Order: sequence, then structure tokens, then C-alpha cells
Amino acid sequence: MVLLLLFLLASAADGIRKTGTTIAGVVFRDGCVLGADERATEGSLIADPECMKIHEISENVFACGAGTSADAAQLCRHAQLDLVLLRRREEAARGGKARPTTVAAARGVVLKRLRSAPAMECALILGGVDGSGAHLYRIDDGATHAVPLAAMGSGSLAATPVLEAAYRDDLDEESAIAAVRSAVSAGVTFDAMSGGRVNILVIGREGRVTRHTFFVMKNNN
Repeated sequence: MVLLLLFLLASAADGIRKTGTTIAGVVFRDGCVLGADERATEGSLIADPECMKIHEISENVFACGAGTSADAAQLCRHAQLDLVLLRRREEAARGGKARPTTVAAARGVVLKRLRSAPAMECALILGGVDGSGAHLYRIDDGATHAVPLAAMGSGSLAATPVLEAAYRDDLDEESAIAAVRSAVSAGVTFDAMSGGRVNILVIGREGRVTRHTFFVMKNNN
């Protein structure tokens, strides 16, 4: 116990901070799939072995967070509340039900929040489905890019080649789930800081959202 306390004090004094994550996403024919591991670390310690890293922004838009898990969760929660406020204002102005949230609008709200709080240490893979189809974005350092697939976090070096090898333009849902599962599993297997189960979220047309959880065999778990 004494050694553990000394280690934590030394890490804080030296400004040492390490985070570990593997997140991934891919677009398929009728939607998009997001996936993430569960391990949250603080330095070389496992702070939370069952951290949920996939966050709801609206009923049709979700995001995976890499970096500081608390920052990612807070960012997504604030963006979610901003969108609720915008919808209520629109309903008051229109005198009726607001239009469904577009993925582009959700991305804009997230970016605005991220740029207003530069101290936040997180990056996102944001995905969703709206009237114009399925969309996936990388959001990092205040910049955003529309992409068909993405992997981020400390396990992305292992996850990215697996995801790229499995990707094709006409992926069906089952193949997309398998691709994201394999990519995140590769991160969990080869990145010491990633770990736990693989959480998968599928966003389909007409507001359909399904979740899956898979176990990964890892020698050092």
C-alpha cells in the first residue's frame, strides 16, 4: 500500500498521465457500427474495468470516446443537452414537433463544445443515421473528417489494419459488426492499456439501435 501511494505521488509530481483505449467505427449499407473496449486506466493502474465508452448524443447519433474517459462522457452529455434545448426552441418557434436531428447538426454541437473547452483531453468517433443516410466522423483536436471507417486510441495501431482489411463499400450489418469486433479485439489483445469486453452499438435506419457485448481472450487480463 505504501509503495502504491508513493508511485501515485511520484506520477502526479512528474505530470505523468497515460490513457488507454481502442475505439472503432464503420459505415455499412444501412447504417453504421461503433465499438469500444471497456478498460479505463490512470497511469499503469486500471481505474475502471467496465467503463462504457459509447455515449448517446441523440436518439440516432452516438459517439465513442478516446483519451480521458470522463472528458469524453462530459462532452457528449453536454452536447446531448444542447441538442435537447435546440429541439425545444424549434418546437416553440414552429408550434409543433421539431425535425429529427441530423448527424451534421450533432457534429456541429460537439465541435462547438469541444472548441469552447480546449482543456478537454478526448477525441471521438461520431456516427449516426439521418434522412440522408449513414455518416461517420473522426473528431480530434477540434478538427473533423467524414470517413467510411475509423479507429482511434492507444490500440488503434493494431485495430486500424484489421478494420481496413475487412472493409468494403457494400458491407452488410453482420459483416460490419464482425469487422468492428475484430478491430477492437485486436486493440485489446495487443495494447496493454486496452482491455475488458468489446461493446458494439449498431445504428440502423428508422431509429433502430441495437447493442452487443463480446468477450476477448487476453493472456494478461
